[in-house]
Amino acid sequence: MEELRPAGAQRIEKGMRERRLIHRRGLVERRENFLDALPGKIRIGRDCEGKAVTTKELRAFKAQMLGDGIVIMSTGLKRSNAGSKTLEGTGTRTSTTDIFHATRMAVHIKEGEAAEIEARESRLKEIEKVNADLAAAGGALSNQLILSSIRVLRSQILEMLNKNDAEKLLYLSENEPLLGNISEEMFRFESRLKIDAGMQLAKAEETLQKAFWAKDGFAKCRFASNACAQLQAFLNRFGKWRDEEVEGILQFNLHRECSLRAERDLRLDELLEKWASDLRGQNPWATMNMWKKDLENAERIEKCASGLSKKGWKESLEALGKELKKKGYDGKWGRYSVVGKMREAYSILKKAEEKEGGWEEGKEEARDLLEDAARILKSDKPAYVLAQLKESGPEEYLVGDGKKSVYSYLSKGVELLGKKVPDGAARCFAGAHEKMMELNREL
Repeated sequence: MEELRPAGAQRIEKGMRERRLIHRRGLVERRENFLDALPGKIRIGRDCEGKAVTTKELRAFKAQMLGDGIVIMSTGLKRSNAGSKTLEGTGTRTSTTDIFHATRMAVHIKEGEAAEIEARESRLKEIEKVNADLAAAGGALSNQLILSSIRVLRSQILEMLNKNDAEKLLYLSENEPLLGNISEEMFRFESRLKIDAGMQLAKAEETLQKAFWAKDGFAKCRFASNACAQLQAFLNRFGKWRDEEVEGILQFNLHRECSLRAERDLRLDELLEKWASDLRGQNPWATMNMWKKDLENAERIEKCASGLSKKGWKESLEALGKELKKKGYDGKWGRYSVVGKMREAYSILKKAEEKEGGWEEGKEEARDLLEDAARILKSDKPAYVLAQLKESGPEEYLVGDGKKSVYSYLSKGVELLGKKVPDGAARCFAGAHEKMMELNREL
């Protein structure tokens, strides 16, 4: 219980926490200077409340609009990512997607990084407490305190590992240090800092094992002091240094999100006008039939992606690619077209098949590329656009106060399309277009 802990330990713990939080507040206060460090031209973006904000053009955020709503964007979401391209001289892992999906991805990345700060906080508090207790013990250090500290560290380390690896180590003797049984690959993190932090925690646990078995008090205190230094190394990496990293990622994605949202809203306005015009044209049924065929082909590509296997992948993917090429799906964007993404997936799978042990990673990359291809086909269709907006919130400024908002008009238009009422859908899309034009005047 807290009241039974020495006052010195409580003071040390409080001091560590206060210094860490002061450092975090300092990072927040420096946010206004973030854009100055980025290359590229200033532009007006839009935040999640619909307000005009100052940001930069997409190239500053390792993203590029190709046209027709297609975006090349650095994601960094997976260890193996589909595709690779150099933007502005910087090597990036990239994904080819559409502006609606790209905006949603940016929102989710921002939310994920914000949630990470909260998730790290409880772990930092636990280790600060252990470090303070060991530091305050001095010459009164007991094996009971060392053992309780080891148990806390082991529990924290196991929580940081991949589930399967952690389960294997649960049966390890309490007297056997974890360090000799774990590797960097076992941590469930992508951040280099967080992996290094985890290894420092494992080193501290091993050092405390030595302290526990030390024969004299001097050696016991020396090992404990070394463990405190290793715990502080963990706290630096998992705390202050990671805070700096996350703050940079947060600001990068916040400004990128605002730039993407502005592009998305301009694209939405463009599509609403086109849908209304096409459905009011001489043959709205031909337009609806074309949309239907595109969506059916997108579904075929997705089915191909989910069913990739070593046996038969080549024939099925090759046949589908050739068929879609004949139908004109190679497009004007070359490797970023539907057929271009399928061709790239084919090349990756062929190499993966020839490389020993490379199939699973190759299959994941190919699946990402095929999903990109399917998304390109869906990206200018009303139902898909509505689904992406719904996944993004949708933002309050699009929802408005009810029946005459962009979102309500769009929702009703999609509903009427499903009921095969093109003229009614056209009126809804035209209404949404008028609302969107008003919103976009400041862009």
